[in-house]
Amino acid sequence: MSEPRTFPYSLHDDHFIVEAGAQRWLLDTGSPVTVGSDPIQLGSLTHEASDNYLGVNIDSLQEMVGVEFDALVGMDVLSQTSLLIDKAEKRVHFGAPAGDGNSPPLTFAAGIPIIELAVNECNTKLFFDTGAKITYLPSRLLGNSRQVRTVDDFYPGLGPFSTPVFRVQATIGDQETEIETGQLPEQLEAMVGLMGVDGILGNSAWHDQDLWFSPGECQIAFDTATEQQSAHPF
Repeated sequence: MSEPRTFPYSLHDDHFIVEAGAQRWLLDTGSPVTVGSDPIQLGSLTHEASDNYLGVNIDSLQEMVGVEFDALVGMDVLSQTSLLIDKAEKRVHFGAPAGDGNSPPLTFAAGIPIIELAVNECNTKLFFDTGAKITYLPSRLLGNSRQVRTVDDFYPGLGPFSTPVFRVQATIGDQETEIETGQLPEQLEAMVGLMGVDGILGNSAWHDQDLWFSPGECQIAFDTATEQQSAHPF
């Protein structure tokens, strides 16, 4: 893709729904594949979509998310470009150049990005998953954290579930913050554990920050949106 492509987005239950011309996309860095009924077009590239992921098709995904969209766009597509999610403008810029920001270590497993960060003073590896509305950690990392509520969610292959939500201290790159995290269901904990990963970093962990993500350069950067005002630091 030779030049940036910019589309507006909206949030639905903390999922990014991108208005990409004639199609609506749900951005999901936690999925290795794109799911939909029709091919998607990004820049000069056309990408074929899979009809399901872990046995879940686009109709089931729409029902679980609670909003209509044409494709769940996964890492098979997103790995071929960079993206900037601009919270102030509510736009996604594909093909955006690099810039300064808070940059935690980034690796990959089976094509899915992994971020290293500290939670309750414990070093962890978490899948970076824009398809997850909230962060999920195993009970061993929650310690004596304060429970604040419960949340209903879903995971392809696992289906709907309910989990308690806690407030934990986290250090992402060089920034210390407090985030909400759900407790990983046992089946999901076993699945991520097989890949040497502790949990999932969801969208609520960086709700006040912009994101620049470039899989090809193996880089990710966050920046606090409230500090940007009219000028963008990236």
